[in-house]
Amino acid sequence: AGGDAHVDSAVYASKADPSMMQDVTDIVNSLVAENGAHNFTARRDLNAVLGDPAGGEEKVLIVTKGHLRMEFLESGKGGPSDCLYDLSLLKVDHAVDTATYGSAADASKSLDVTDLVNDLLARHGPWNLTGRQDLNDVFGDPASGEEKKLVLTRGSRKFECFEAGRGGPAEKVFDVAKLFQAPRVDWAAYVSRADTSEGADVTAIVNDLLAANPPHDFTARQDLNEVFGDPALGEEKKLVLFTEGRAVEFFEAGKGGPDGSQYNASVLFEGGDRRLQGTRLQKDGGSTDRQQLVVDRAVYMSIDDPSRAQDVTTEVNELIVRHGLDDFTARRELNEVFGDPAWGDEKKLVVVRVQKTLEFLEASKGGPRDRQFNLEPLYSQGEDEQYVVVLAEFEEDTVLPKGQHSDASIRRAWYGRPDAKWDTSEGKGMDITEKVKELLRAGQEVRASNELFTDPAPGVSKVVCVELFREAARGDAPTAQTGPLIVRLDEYEEERLLASTCCDASVLRAWYGRADAEWDTSEGRGIDVTEEVKQLLRAGEDVRAANEIFTDPAPGARKRLCVELCRPVECTGEAKVADEVNNQLVA
Repeated sequence: AGGDAHVDSAVYASKADPSMMQDVTDIVNSLVAENGAHNFTARRDLNAVLGDPAGGEEKVLIVTKGHLRMEFLESGKGGPSDCLYDLSLLKVDHAVDTATYGSAADASKSLDVTDLVNDLLARHGPWNLTGRQDLNDVFGDPASGEEKKLVLTRGSRKFECFEAGRGGPAEKVFDVAKLFQAPRVDWAAYVSRADTSEGADVTAIVNDLLAANPPHDFTARQDLNEVFGDPALGEEKKLVLFTEGRAVEFFEAGKGGPDGSQYNASVLFEGGDRRLQGTRLQKDGGSTDRQQLVVDRAVYMSIDDPSRAQDVTTEVNELIVRHGLDDFTARRELNEVFGDPAWGDEKKLVVVRVQKTLEFLEASKGGPRDRQFNLEPLYSQGEDEQYVVVLAEFEEDTVLPKGQHSDASIRRAWYGRPDAKWDTSEGKGMDITEKVKELLRAGQEVRASNELFTDPAPGVSKVVCVELFREAARGDAPTAQTGPLIVRLDEYEEERLLASTCCDASVLRAWYGRADAEWDTSEGRGIDVTEEVKQLLRAGEDVRAANEIFTDPAPGARKRLCVELCRPVECTGEAKVADEVNNQLVA
């Protein structure tokens, strides 16, 4: 079955210590002969078929044939989650039909580099096309000062690469292997159109079909029931495919699908190393256009220690496809869906799309009690939009004036390349939310300047983007409905308190100190009491301004307790304070 796909050498070794290894050439060749190159382990993980040369360590399988080399990681540790290890590329003739390098904006400023690219493919293979050199170093600069891209075609397939640091890989490893590989989906399901809980995961079947047939007719003119069986008898069904942030749906032939049963998945695999986001895809099979419900980023993280986090972007996008926006976890708790990246800590899910951010607390810790996590506000228009102020570098008159906005009016802030707004990847930009808040608290103005924020993208003019709550953008102070609310409780006023019915998760920060030095934590002025306030609320105790509770940070001076609370939608129960102003929380 393996034919000429046999390998010259195969080594299975520790990633950290290559000396902990074993030669598995004979085993791999036997597996290829038995199972074929496309799925040579028969969907078994590497340890199961090769043994474990380095117990407890992450390992890599390195396979070579002639000048070609492939590396495979263990499933769940960077390798394929479905254990489909594909060696078929080792017998592919790596050559492109056309290659051009030029301006991304003006195709007339381009060079034909087909012969040079094919020479590079013969020398380095498709996984590191340029040998870790940037594109300009290899192909020259046909459009000085402009963003450029390399466009490769092979048959009907196209792949694009951008310059390192400008949309391309920062480490200059240009991997064009997808141009030669059978396309694969990350996830596929065949489900009832009326009830998506009735269905089957068909990811493995779809990937096998894509390996055997061209993507423009991946079922080989067979209808969906013939290929996948019928998971919902008597109901209309749909096939949902998802890969790299893109989704497409297909209906049954005669029920919204193509009459000739020619299902075309090509749209999922067009393009290069930039994901399509927020675009519209035509669903083959006669259905109507559908707005892609794709988020840009999702992270599940500890509230107290952001380093304890995991990227769950792919998982969130898959859940949206399965369950929709208004209940994307299907009433399951966040830990149940994403696992627990910070055991024992309170966590939050942060979801970003375009210029909007949503945060969700765990259902048991301040999130929705019915576990209905709703992403619809990310896609709403009009009155729910946030305002963004953009400040350009070297333009001294574009500033966020001191005194005009409080730090509580800032939703988020970013500094970087003007063509990469909100992108915090290397060479693009950086999050400066806390720094901007710090400047505003100190009564300073905010401008776009390397001196204030360091330089995230050397050699490029930069901008600061500051996103404000709506009322703050109009010049008003944030209210309980649009931004955080600051509750002020003065010492000796026993009738004023933060009642125990307010949840601890609604507390953003808390401070206790001199009444004329709010939020100042320098010696003799005040102290941060955020954790103390949260602990009191968790224990069901009322919170008041008192030395007995927080110690005395400023002896002899009248003191004040300041508590900054999030909006009421993020708070469980009724957040009550014994004061008319503070009752805005439940207005």
